Amino acid sequence: MLPFLLVQLSSAADVEMAKTLFERYLQLEREFSPETANLFADDAMIQNTRIYSDGSSNVIRVSSKDYKRLIRSELPRLKKSGHTNDYSAITFVLEDDGVRINATRFNWLGNYSSPFSLKTALREGKWLIVEEISETRNPDVLFLRQSRKVPARKEWYREIAARKAGRVRIRVGSEQPFSVTLLTEDAFKALARKRKGEVKPGEVLYSLDCQDSIFEKITELGTGNYYILMENQSDYEVEFKLECFEVR
Repeated sequence: MLPFLLVQLSSAADVEMAKTLFERYLQLEREFSPETANLFADDAMIQNTRIYSDGSSNVIRVSSKDYKRLIRSELPRLKKSGHTNDYSAITFVLEDDGVRINATRFNWLGNYSSPFSLKTALREGKWLIVEEISETRNPDVLFLRQSRKVPARKEWYREIAARKAGRVRIRVGSEQPFSVTLLTEDAFKALARKRKGEVKPGEVLYSLDCQDSIFEKITELGTGNYYILMENQSDYEVEFKLECFEVR
């Protein structure tokens, strides 16, 4: 009887620790606090399924290190845009090595509900989030999705056409360090002729080195043709994943 009671007490204590951690998570999220990142274990598994306006979806997995960096860098923008969530139907389920928290998350900015799950567990004497599985709906319109294996120290370029002025979200993924450059058609042709001096100010919209596995940036484009240059900066062949969206 005693071992059974001890198991019950231990299980109840684990659920209470998970509840305390989740309450802290909600508080920090409401405050847009960078301390939110500290609630995640260094080996946490992060998975997000993005559902686009055309009904297609894409599963994205990022490392805990990249996710923590993303949380800290994106908080000012999220706060400015009024990106807030409410959680309902919250349950706490014991698993072999921790407690899973399931909920329905309502996003006020996007006006939609989606499933949300966190797994909490003990790591070096401290309860932390070891898994986050979420779903988001993206109102942006996907107009290009492509992948390609790029040899070490080589480039891949892709042309995009802006038929009207507007904002475009460019997202590039790679498991090795890389760079992304966005430039006009005239600048691209000048560089192809090895005439860098002919590139005019403003024709290179950006050229950035990326140490994270995911690059994402929104840029205002005028009508015309543009080129995205992606350079593999590693000594290994790597697969690049490119997605472009019209921002609504």
